[in-house]
Amino acid sequence: VFNTKTGALQFVILVKSFQFKKTAMQEHFNQKEYMHSDLFPKSEFKGTITDLSKVDFKKDGTYPVSVEGNLTMHGVTNKIKTNGTV
Repeated sequence: VFNTKTGALQFVILVKSFQFKKTAMQEHFNQKEYMHSDLFPKSEFKGTITDLSKVDFKKDGTYPVSVEGNLTMHGVTNKIKTNGTV
């Protein structure tokens, strides 16, 4: 979900949807010792694009942006700041 007026952004991803070139890597990633995807099947980000003025929604293109928010993975939520592309 993305609000183009406020920059609010939220998404959920299924942990098992990550794909690896080698089957063994994917199996290890989903095991209890790593992501434990049976117990924690989803990861979620809720945040805001902090420099929304860089994006011209009337013009097709890609725009570098900064985001801040809460990332929840493996049942743990942390505040993050990172860069992305819209």
